[in-house]
Amino acid sequence: MSSDNEPRAVNWKYLLISLGMALLLWYTVNAREQIERVVEVRLDYKGLPEGLVVTSGQVSKITVRLRGPMELLRSLSSRELFYALDLSGLTKGSNVVSLTSDPVPELRAIQVVEVNPPRLTLTVDEILERHVPVVPRLGASLFGDAARMVEARADPGQVLARGPAAAVAPLRELAVEVSADGSSEGLLVRDTLPVLTPPGVDISPESVTVWRRVILARKNVSLQREVLSYDAASEFDIRPGRVSVVVAVPESLAHDADYLARVQAHVKPGEVATEGETTAPVDVRVPQGARLIRVTPGEVKVSPRP
Repeated sequence: MSSDNEPRAVNWKYLLISLGMALLLWYTVNAREQIERVVEVRLDYKGLPEGLVVTSGQVSKITVRLRGPMELLRSLSSRELFYALDLSGLTKGSNVVSLTSDPVPELRAIQVVEVNPPRLTLTVDEILERHVPVVPRLGASLFGDAARMVEARADPGQVLARGPAAAVAPLRELAVEVSADGSSEGLLVRDTLPVLTPPGVDISPESVTVWRRVILARKNVSLQREVLSYDAASEFDIRPGRVSVVVAVPESLAHDADYLARVQAHVKPGEVATEGETTAPVDVRVPQGARLIRVTPGEVKVSPRP
């Protein structure tokens, strides 16, 4: 006679077997379920023959559309994929490199549906080195054509340029840009400045020492200006209230209203009368690049208002 516990033991055995089969079935279904996923692949380059350089056509990443088991494709999304593209077979000129045959060795167990782009067209040139003269040039400035460089030299007078032959071969000179500074006009100024280079060209050294002397071509301009007081907290009577001012300004700014408006006449600080009437010199302020020729009259009468 069997005990009451025997059916329970049999039931538990069947239950465990059923659970195991269900888990196995779930795993089999999910593992075999085919899905598609697009992943990014970082593209590295290796093996380019010595003396050559790729001038165009390179990309940093490609996209790959994959089809395969869901669990396997999910695992790929959690890490960065990369592929080192072999350039050892490239020659000078245009080269077409296919990416569809075996874009990423890690993906061999998965069906590769699409690679974008499927191929790269790489332009390859020879590397050329040559010495190129360095020439100082005036850069754009407030003074325009009025600025003239009367003396300039660079040390060293040439640099070694290295890059694609198509970019280096046509170079006859390289410019170093100097500024027209009105405050140092006529003086021999020394600066260390970078040499300007076209894209893809490296130079050595990258900077040179430049000595330059810049002058400004000027034109005399006559202006009428109201005499103002520096002491804004007090009110004064100033006689005469206007003066004639002659300034030499850069030729390119002789008709620039905003530039000329910066010519102003004031009563000098410390010279303003606090009691009674006094005579005070007129102080004329001019913008950068301008020079005061004369102011008429040079003195005015100043008295506090009652």
